[in-house]
Amino acid sequence: MKILLSVLTIAGGHLLGGKRFRSYLYLVVLAVLPVLSWIAQAVWVVSAPDRAARAPFVASIVFWVMLTLVWLSSVALLARDRWMAPTEPDRSKRTLLVLEAAAVSIASIVIIGFSVLSIGVVPFLTQERGSEVPAPGKPTISGKELPRGEGSVQFLGTVYVKGAAAGNRRLVFLFDNGFVSRGIDTDPAGKFTYILPPGRWTLLSPYLPGFHGNVSFEIEPPVQRPQFSFDVSQGPISQTYKFVVRGD
Repeated sequence: MKILLSVLTIAGGHLLGGKRFRSYLYLVVLAVLPVLSWIAQAVWVVSAPDRAARAPFVASIVFWVMLTLVWLSSVALLARDRWMAPTEPDRSKRTLLVLEAAAVSIASIVIIGFSVLSIGVVPFLTQERGSEVPAPGKPTISGKELPRGEGSVQFLGTVYVKGAAAGNRRLVFLFDNGFVSRGIDTDPAGKFTYILPPGRWTLLSPYLPGFHGNVSFEIEPPVQRPQFSFDVSQGPISQTYKFVVRGD
């Protein structure tokens, strides 16, 4: 019973073995693991803003490594205890000890289950999924949204549809490696502003969601073709590119 609880819940089996302090210590450690994983995620976002989209994946890796180390240490201590003379509580305390071990085991399972679902599994299931952006000729385009940070390059421009300024129109920029910008709304005169996040981004094309036609664009100052690549550092803004986007 002790072995099974220690393997499955990490904390519960140690309590049955008379190691109350160790059992509650493991329970606290299990509760702290998700916090440490979130801290690792925040550190990644701050230190590598151009790769912020990978932060949940990094937090998940950190969580699994720490959980594995905690589990291995629990099993190792249990194996060591088996070589020592066991200390059995008297019969009057045995029932209370079993109930306490059950409560600790349930708490451990709840904490581990929450952590695994929210940190350990979800990033792996969602890392290839991104926001879906409508585009001409296709019902949706799947992509990973660029990080929300603002860097040193901004886009200013005007959108025209059928020759007229497209006020209150949504625009999306598509980049290589499956990245997309957030939705950018033009003002009543059809003008927009968008600031790229830090990183190296190669622009493929602008899209006008819901517009079924050809979309072309002009950019000033010119950017070397065939790739519209932008090396973006941390702000403030030092480069501005002006766009004219046309939907015909």
